[in-house]
Amino acid sequence: MKKLIDKIEDYQKLKCMHPLTCGQRDKHPNYRGILYGKIENGNIILKCPNCNYVQHSIPEIIFEDNPVIEGLEWLQEKYTDKEINIMRYGKTR
Repeated sequence: MKKLIDKIEDYQKLKCMHPLTCGQRDKHPNYRGILYGKIENGNIILKCPNCNYVQHSIPEIIFEDNPVIEGLEWLQEKYTDKEINIMRYGKTR
């Protein structure tokens, strides 16, 4: 299960993808609401470190060996955060 938690952490670090976020993140004005993986009662869940929000469903793409995500990791190494934001949003954030 540790490998699956590692895959969640790796996905959450991708700057080219929107991270999995808290369903109550509007209550966290100074925090992006990024969830982290945790093993609870033998199951992997996503949990918000700032509130009690828990998400039980995790997109399958995170656990699959996915060349698209591997390609995004390469993109992240090649371009700056500013360049990635321009590609994603057409502007800097």
